[in-house]
Amino acid sequence: MDGSLVNAAIKTAESGYMQRRIVMFLEDHCYQYDLTVRNSTGEILQFVYGGDGLESTTWKSKIVW
Repeated sequence: MDGSLVNAAIKTAESGYMQRRIVMFLEDHCYQYDLTVRNSTGEILQFVYGGDGLESTTWKSKIVW
């Protein structure tokens, strides 16, 4: 049991470190009113948010039989 507990602790630390690195990388990216994604210096990273311009928060699911 000790080995699995240590392994779980190490894996948790690794995944937490990776999450922190990703968040630090993405924290200066923002979505603008002109539908572009820009960094903190104003450089365009993506011309259309999501690559297709569709906003997924307004989608409605529909069951098709």
